[in-house]
Amino acid sequence: MTRAAAGNAGARAEARAMAMGLAKGLGKVTGWPWSSGSRVGSPVAVLAAATLLLAACGTDENLPAADSAMVGGCPSGKDLNGAGASSIKLAIADWTAAYQGQCPDIGINYDAQGSGNGRMQFIQKQVPFAGSDVPLPSAQRGPAQQRCAPGQAINLPMAIVPIAIVYHLQGVAKLTLTPSLVAKIFNGKIKQWNDPALVAANPGVSLPNKTITPVHRSADSGTSENLTRFLAGQAKSDWPYPPSQAWPNNVGPGAAVSTNMVLLVKQTDGAIGYVDNPDATSNKLPIAAIDVGAGPVAIGSASIGKVIAASEVDQNGLDITVDVAYGLKAPGAYPALMVTYLITCSRGLPADQAGLVKSFITLTAGDQGQALIAKAGYIPLPTSLRGQVQAAVARLDGV
Repeated sequence: MTRAAAGNAGARAEARAMAMGLAKGLGKVTGWPWSSGSRVGSPVAVLAAATLLLAACGTDENLPAADSAMVGGCPSGKDLNGAGASSIKLAIADWTAAYQGQCPDIGINYDAQGSGNGRMQFIQKQVPFAGSDVPLPSAQRGPAQQRCAPGQAINLPMAIVPIAIVYHLQGVAKLTLTPSLVAKIFNGKIKQWNDPALVAANPGVSLPNKTITPVHRSADSGTSENLTRFLAGQAKSDWPYPPSQAWPNNVGPGAAVSTNMVLLVKQTDGAIGYVDNPDATSNKLPIAAIDVGAGPVAIGSASIGKVIAASEVDQNGLDITVDVAYGLKAPGAYPALMVTYLITCSRGLPADQAGLVKSFITLTAGDQGQALIAKAGYIPLPTSLRGQVQAAVARLDGV
């Protein structure tokens, strides 16, 4: 079922507002704490909500409404609350708008404060699902299993999210970086934009004599962990740190959330940072091409697909994880990416929550739900992986 193009712009805008909770106050698909029935206000929260709304309004062309097959039927229950990775906040907004086309009485609220925060809220039973740019870490497996007893805490891949190396350099519209250059910039070893190594990687580009300002995420971040996995896999001699959600050094200013990262890069000539591709494209930030040895490669379905094809998928019951081939050096590959998961319980949720979670994830993992997010800069799950996820979702407790 699709929405008629004529006369529905207002309806789509209203659905987007509902998707982000803006119809119930400032909005809950944001990067600021919230609790049911209350809202903590802040300039950052207002800005994040406004940014999401603008981005959503720019990507709703021919947005399909969900039909009963997409959502598995509308369950009982009023609201579905989730929390976690900011990398999928735009996908959540798209999915929510489509879901509410079929189930308009169900509110979906997503607290996009980061993967670590979302997993903690999930473990503490504050939300029935979490978005995470990494699977449940081993240290959180035990508490998560206890939270889901007698069921299993499971990771379900939902989107492939390219990591964009974004920059602000007046007069430079095109930039190529090798993994080694990225490592040296964020480790403070390369400090000027006209460094000979950068000039050599960018023939024909006039790089200015300007100080580089590398911006990192100051709070635990799944994007940081995946970027550091990429750097460890591609440029180990130049990146002496193990992969971590916590940024490993104090080189340059820090930004707590992706929204702040975007603002810092936009406001600082000479800045460089890293955000998910949907954030980069929606904010019109220049993105560097990555050269892993066979020439510069831009983000795209083919360049990301090569990496996913070389990665290993592991399934244990309903739990599905992807071991990304961060070290891949094949021509045409772009290995700076992350697989973003929805973490939930196979069983063990209260009945009303279980029905809401299964119904919503039926949409997000479905073919139409995956097609929705491609416009925003995500890469849909490949067919084989999508089939595994859909089969697992069908076996979840719920409607």
